[in-house]
Amino acid sequence: MAVINPWTLYLTFGDKEIIENQYASMKAWIDFMQAHSVDGIWNYKLQFGDWVALDAEEGSYFGATPNDLTCTAYYAYSTGLFARMAKYIGNTKDYETYRNLYEQIKAGFQKHFFDGEGNMTANTQTAHVVALYFNLVPEQYRRKTVEALVKLIEKEKGHLVTGFVGTPYICHALSRNGHIDEAYALLLKDDFPSWLYQVKEGRDHCLGALGRLKTRRDHVEPGYEFF
Repeated sequence: MAVINPWTLYLTFGDKEIIENQYASMKAWIDFMQAHSVDGIWNYKLQFGDWVALDAEEGSYFGATPNDLTCTAYYAYSTGLFARMAKYIGNTKDYETYRNLYEQIKAGFQKHFFDGEGNMTANTQTAHVVALYFNLVPEQYRRKTVEALVKLIEKEKGHLVTGFVGTPYICHALSRNGHIDEAYALLLKDDFPSWLYQVKEGRDHCLGALGRLKTRRDHVEPGYEFF
């Protein structure tokens, strides 16, 4: 959030002052991740990862996607965004430094999380979503990766089983890679689990834990937040 939020505000308002005001904190966060990464892989201390994903093991809220994969994906994405913002405000030195770092992280991600045949080492929806949306897929394997994502969705009868990490980006990962029909089909599903299931059930709020929504209208696990 230290990098993504300022970037989103900049995209919304087009005001470079947002970047300038947050520049030092963004840079410090990237440097912190770099200092605590091992061989370019970021997985520092406790990480919640793809929290409350439906592919979590019984009794666990930690999704099946490995934390080192999701953490490193965000490390790469945040570093790439910061490099772009450095360029936008005319800091050429930082742009070159952090663009090079981004390329190193991306190469490390591809080395660790793709096998020699272009398959992702984690066979989960979220793994494929972040690799595609954050543009971390080797270009020659992009089609193979999105087709694998489609098959993983089909395996769940057209439903998402993603958590906090994969859910916001899954439709974008599909639509940006030639599968807009599948993206809309996913978006407009109204049986469990889906976004519109909550509407169909007459709820007046959106659960923070979509994947843990219960099929009974009168029961939600205690402790979940609402929006």
